[in-house]
Amino acid sequence: MNFAERTRPRKRLGDSEETPKKKKKATRKKAAARKTREKPPERKRAVWVLYSGSMKEEGRYPYDQKEAAEERLAVLQGRGKKLYFMQMVKELITGCRRRSAGR
Repeated sequence: MNFAERTRPRKRLGDSEETPKKKKKATRKKAAARKTREKPPERKRAVWVLYSGSMKEEGRYPYDQKEAAEERLAVLQGRGKKLYFMQMVKELITGCRRRSAGR
């Protein structure tokens, strides 16, 4: 047998067997999407805030104490020529309050 005969493909040599078929690669299933926990909506509360003309905060009252806030506003406006006004503000309610290390 010479070198040229050894390198021929099997079909040329007359083998009845076909070349072995390649196996298909095993396909992996896609990983199921992980469900993330929905964050609870941020809770807010309404408060009445009294401001001076320079936007300095002069007082803060819970929403249900509007009459007290209006009384304080009348006192501030009666003092002089400065401008004071009241505005409702929604502020975040924090779930836990951090304590300082000294206390």
